[in-house]
Amino acid sequence: MTVTAAVVLTDRFDTEVLQQHWIPLSATDSDTAAVLRVRLGVDFATARNRVWETDDFIYLPVVVNHKRGDIIERDTIMFALGSDFLVTLQPDGPFTLFDTAVAKMRRNPALTAPRTA
Repeated sequence: MTVTAAVVLTDRFDTEVLQQHWIPLSATDSDTAAVLRVRLGVDFATARNRVWETDDFIYLPVVVNHKRGDIIERDTIMFALGSDFLVTLQPDGPFTLFDTAVAKMRRNPALTAPRTA
């Protein structure tokens, strides 16, 4: 699969560009996981919650403690980093950690600005 992406540098955070490269995947969504395995080669089952590298992706598990309602939960998020895509395997249901991060990036464009030497 060949994907060509054009990067446009702006002074604001562009969620449309983010959505072209970041694919959040719920841990219980086996149908989408199967499609991603076929189309992109993402295979979280093979990575089995460990650091793993294939020709197309590097898999990195990250354990996070987060608050859901009044309860502190501990979950593992798997990041599959590829040359064109980032796929995150994350807990089922609303996962507000990423929503909060995206909202903060919208408010503070310096967080997403390219670094200059």
